[in-house]
Amino acid sequence: MTDLILLPRELELSVNDFQHGWRVARKIKEEKTTHPLITVDGSASTAWDNRHWLEILENQRCSQPRVGPAHVVTQMNPDVRIILILRDPTERLFSDYVYFSHREAPSRERFHEKVKAAIAAFQNCTSHKPLSLCLLQKSTVRLHLGLYHIFISNWLRVIPRGHLLVLHSETYRANVTAALEQAFRFLDLPPLSNEAMRFLSTLRERNTTKKKSSVGAMLPQTDAILREFYSEHNSQLARLLDDDRFEWRRG
Repeated sequence: MTDLILLPRELELSVNDFQHGWRVARKIKEEKTTHPLITVDGSASTAWDNRHWLEILENQRCSQPRVGPAHVVTQMNPDVRIILILRDPTERLFSDYVYFSHREAPSRERFHEKVKAAIAAFQNCTSHKPLSLCLLQKSTVRLHLGLYHIFISNWLRVIPRGHLLVLHSETYRANVTAALEQAFRFLDLPPLSNEAMRFLSTLRERNTTKKKSSVGAMLPQTDAILREFYSEHNSQLARLLDDDRFEWRRG
């Protein structure tokens, strides 16, 4: 059985802690040995965020990014394993908008106008600029984060397919235990005890907001616009992963 050690959410690591961890990792790499400790980073932006691409030496004097997050991460850990949980991009965008609406009260009508503006700006950008640059432009809503197949393709140019596990969010939420078992197999870990698995399966969700209940569901016309926009991108993702669930078609 695998030992499960959970650190408090409030734990703050000092610079010295990170430096020590880096020295240990470097020593292991140099000695070509293994260590049973698995370090996990849950930053979703690691999958897509390349806004500072010009600060990377290999991208200087380039008209568009050549090096991105996958290159940086694998330079630090060539044997890295990536687990992505992908949600219906239409639902993800609305949730993202509500959660990050700090300067103004979120509303369905305001979201609708922001979506129309974002789609128009994106389509205008791609008509005369490389897609890689259009993914970096500022927008009224973070429309581009739902173009999953682009970011995954970028990762698969750098890491082996066997180092990437992509989970379907809706399936994950329907059966957390099965998804966790799949993740442990992917990481070549022994199974957890039944007690530990029950504990993990019932943990409270993080990064949720009560604002969504007061805002309500997005307008039907907004839903239709977004599903049309994401349709081809979802189809490309489903083909890439060979899994029709990632088309998020409504029956």
